[in-house]
Amino acid sequence: MVEKREQVGLLPTICLRAQLTIGWTNVEMTETTANFLAQVATIAPAAYSRESCASILQGHTYVAAGDLERFESQYGALLVRLSARRSTGPSHIHRSLRSLFRTGSGSSPPVITGFDERRALVEIYHLLGSAYFSRQWILPDFVLSSHIVLRCSSIDLAWDTLCDAIGAMVTFGSFGELGSSHGETVLVANMLRQQYRQSRLSFIETILAVQSCDLQASDPRDHVYALTALSNSPPKVPLPDYSMSPVHVFASVCRTVNSCLGSPITLALAGLAKEDSNAPLPSWVLNFGVYQQRLLLGHPVSNFSTSAVPQKSLPDATFDDNEDETLDEDDGLDATPKDEDRLKCSGYVVDTIKAVQSYLPPRRICDQYDMTGDNLFEFVRWYEYACSTETPRVRYGSDALLLRFTEVIQARGCNHIWESDQPVPPMQTISLARAFFAYLDNPQMLRTNALRVFVAACLPSHDRRFGLTVRDRFCLIPANTTPGDLVWVIQGLKVPIVLRKAGAFYRNVGECYVEGIMFGEAEGTDEDITIV
Repeated sequence: MVEKREQVGLLPTICLRAQLTIGWTNVEMTETTANFLAQVATIAPAAYSRESCASILQGHTYVAAGDLERFESQYGALLVRLSARRSTGPSHIHRSLRSLFRTGSGSSPPVITGFDERRALVEIYHLLGSAYFSRQWILPDFVLSSHIVLRCSSIDLAWDTLCDAIGAMVTFGSFGELGSSHGETVLVANMLRQQYRQSRLSFIETILAVQSCDLQASDPRDHVYALTALSNSPPKVPLPDYSMSPVHVFASVCRTVNSCLGSPITLALAGLAKEDSNAPLPSWVLNFGVYQQRLLLGHPVSNFSTSAVPQKSLPDATFDDNEDETLDEDDGLDATPKDEDRLKCSGYVVDTIKAVQSYLPPRRICDQYDMTGDNLFEFVRWYEYACSTETPRVRYGSDALLLRFTEVIQARGCNHIWESDQPVPPMQTISLARAFFAYLDNPQMLRTNALRVFVAACLPSHDRRFGLTVRDRFCLIPANTTPGDLVWVIQGLKVPIVLRKAGAFYRNVGECYVEGIMFGEAEGTDEDITIV
């Protein structure tokens, strides 16, 4: 145990002192593909930079339909430049045809020139899907090293080139060819790397950022300890201690996070597992070995304010010099071992879940603008149910109902990159929603970039269910929610939480979006509860 702790402690020193870090990917890549990535990187080199580094999909950057149009035009022009044999017609005709094809089919056409775009995308897919990017302990290399190159057979690919290219592709393009890969891991690691260079990366930010990364570790505790070297800003981080059980490590870190933010944010991050509601971890403790496939509604950069008690901002989070701070009774950990599974908090019930609709599977980061596949028809089923609740019934639903429905499935206020910080006219939202359902009824319709952005903005619905409360509020709820579960406002938490009664205690089902209470509208009398 001592040797392993010392080895972990040496890792940041090794990474920081290295003049050059070479990533041995064991993947073949041609020079043509490397050049393609370098050229794509010049289209939007800072496409995914944020004022807040805690998320690549939530923050202060806004992506509109015009941004997709500009990327598409520049990308089409790039393909023409890379062609070994020029198109017989003017380049603007080639770009227009490509734009029409992508708009109509949701994917890229084969480029019949000397440059094989599809082959390049396949090589990028193999690189991002390689085992090299799947290891938890690779993060310190990416974040701390001063200079990184990726060795792909005989080609050395600059880290910044890969990140800028993938960032532009997933932020503004539709590249389903990338498949289920570690593209998100690359972007998250680079985001943390930029923040570390500014001496502004805290342990809390790192914990929040990596939840969407599918990373593997032979020891579950390494999902935490691999992150301890990445912080150069308060609060202090836990020292690796392999004498502690994984459950104890996870619970201790969750208490640290909650204490620093002045908010039980792990209730939003954690919850009952879909496949096993009797998992060994307490329901308020995050399983660091299972990555999250949904957008975090209660993220510190979201605009929600369900609770009247504000959450601390990330940069101001500090930690006392007391080494036992995370194990203090005031933070909710009782002195006896049997109470270590309990989290004490305060709040009040605002509603009860009345009906639960079908489950919408997760969406890959490369599919944000994809308008194909059967999953989108879940929105039709959800909307048909929403219409059935309206009195009197209106064919296709009233404008007011459709506006309510759209704001829920897009979780307005969560501050994702497709949500404008300026007020959007209600009729504009209604018009786009009607066009979206018209497209689902007739997939031969033109897929405009405005519709693509509308679909991307529905990301908060994925890995969740649509529901209705007893007070007739539409809601987005965790996959494991059942009728009769309670909607609570927990003090210090930005979003409401679904809790399930378990004897004298409660179990955390997970965070939710409930219309009409996301901005402090709900009132109630606080009571102290214990979550297990």
